[in-house]
Amino acid sequence: MEFIQGKDLKLNIELKNSNIFYHGMEEEVLALVEKAGVLDQIRFSSFNHMSMTKMAAMGFGEISGMLYSEILCNPWVYVGGCGMGAIHPMFNNLQVPDLVKNCHEAGLKVNVWTIDEEVFLNSALLLEVDVIMTNLPVKAIELRNQYIKDGGLSALQCLKESGLLELIG
Repeated sequence: MEFIQGKDLKLNIELKNSNIFYHGMEEEVLALVEKAGVLDQIRFSSFNHMSMTKMAAMGFGEISGMLYSEILCNPWVYVGGCGMGAIHPMFNNLQVPDLVKNCHEAGLKVNVWTIDEEVFLNSALLLEVDVIMTNLPVKAIELRNQYIKDGGLSALQCLKESGLLELIG
């Protein structure tokens, strides 16, 4: 974690405790983060929603988010009701009508994972998600810079050419 100290970077720590509930993992991870002095740069996530609810109960809900891949009904209600500050859907959930809008209206950030295809990176930009998690950060930054430069015209063109314009409504 020291590599982010003093840099304008955020680090998402995914608690890998979905298959086995490691008792006390949340406290141990928090202790390590606090020892490194980077709590203000950290975000927590997990597919184990009980673990994230525990983080919220410990006062860290605002910097925590629930990972999920399934298409859920009204996930902003569920996640917000658990005390989270963010929702971490798999990118396929961007097809859910008004997902980003409803999450933002509920006060939740939308941090989407893992987007590596250009068309889906562009759709995430057009939908104004808060965070894009990707294995291709250079490509994502290039597309974001182009989006800023042309107001999203190239992103729209990419979706039109792919036949996926309906993806964003």
